[in-house]
Amino acid sequence: SSNYYEQRAYVQAFLQNEIEFGQIAEINEASLQYIPATTLDCLESVLAADNAARVVALDLVNNRKPAVLMQGAR
Repeated sequence: SSNYYEQRAYVQAFLQNEIEFGQIAEINEASLQYIPATTLDCLESVLAADNAARVVALDLVNNRKPAVLMQGAR
């Protein structure tokens, strides 16, 4: 079974020496360019935003330009 940290693409990449520790913050910051600001007014919206952020982070870790996942992305 996987835990919270294992589900984070950037943490996995760091643990596998694919990225440096400082790149975790860079990936988080860069992810904000692809995930639009939205009202998190229900569990479904929180889960959707979390899933989108995970997909974007994985793309960034793999040096791919993330696809725009949600309307209103910056």
